[in-house]
Amino acid sequence: MKKIKKLDQTIEICCGMGGTRAGLSKAGFNIVQSIDIDENAVRFHKDYWNDADLIDITKYNKNQIKSGTILSAGFPCQPFSSSGYRSGFLHDQGNVFSSIIQLIKENEYELTFLENVIGLISNSKGNTFKVILNELSKIYKHVEWVTTNLLDIGIPQNRDRVIIIAHSYKDPLIDDYSKKFYHVEQSNLFDEKINIDSEHELPEQMPLFGTVSSGKWSKLIGFRKEVKYPYSLHNFIFEEENEEFKVLSGRFWARTGKTIFYTSENTYSHNIGASLGNAPTFAISPKILNDDIKSKILKKSNWTSIHSDMFVFRLKPEESLKFFGDITLQFYEAIRDFKAPLAAKYKLIGNMFAPNHAYDVLIHIQNKRKLNQI
Repeated sequence: MKKIKKLDQTIEICCGMGGTRAGLSKAGFNIVQSIDIDENAVRFHKDYWNDADLIDITKYNKNQIKSGTILSAGFPCQPFSSSGYRSGFLHDQGNVFSSIIQLIKENEYELTFLENVIGLISNSKGNTFKVILNELSKIYKHVEWVTTNLLDIGIPQNRDRVIIIAHSYKDPLIDDYSKKFYHVEQSNLFDEKINIDSEHELPEQMPLFGTVSSGKWSKLIGFRKEVKYPYSLHNFIFEEENEEFKVLSGRFWARTGKTIFYTSENTYSHNIGASLGNAPTFAISPKILNDDIKSKILKKSNWTSIHSDMFVFRLKPEESLKFFGDITLQFYEAIRDFKAPLAAKYKLIGNMFAPNHAYDVLIHIQNKRKLNQI
């Protein structure tokens, strides 16, 4: 294995507006190419980063992809099953993961960094994730994964992501990273090979973190550490230490032909999703509403309404960036001034892998690689 270069040459597919790129850059990775199929994502990426390529990665030509040592991808989760796998899903040009495997084989990336929603682990009763581990394990010595939440790193949004690291270095890179978020109770190394045809019965739920080394997988059993965000949503949104009113997290829900707005006892259950309907929406009691409070809200909001006996307000796209960490605020003016429909802006943000989330694990990887000089 080659020694680490000062600036790794990174190829990023499914780049979106650049959340992962912001984390990669801060952690010392050098991005040489960013690729996406979404026109708005590519347009924003070009405006902000000065480069991006509109390429359908399921139909790419070899000469379209620049040379690099690292591959990063926030690939979409497609629901393929073990039966679909046996019928040859890796040859299905509509599957992004198929193209990722093909890219790795063609370019022999030193390290592959993948992220996805936590549902990837349970998709198709665990078969999807097993297929992913299987395919990556055919190429790399180590395939590691960990599921973490934005709350885990001090950001008040309940947003889980699974991070997968594949490489052939001497030792695992993030096997100890999970201890930052979990109390590890037990670690067992099973003899089972990660093979889709294995007769070994799958666990009811794939573990939230673990390592595949030389085809054998380590199942770590642990419990997530309790996370208590030290500030209120009021303080976070309005940057005020003295609260004049309590901000509640909530969302709209259509049920029995009627749309209601409900708030949750889980303070951070708000959803900053990939559509206008899932835009970051909060509420306060209308009983406390006065001109001063309304003025403060209108500075942060682009829509308000009295709904379901609550005063509901939606944060502007640029204001909602804060819920992805302080690194994300570098996009504040760019997303505010970006010429696109409001729904498109929320989609860009909702699809983004939070830069602080990416950086948290990437800086750990960089430091460990440099220490080991692998």
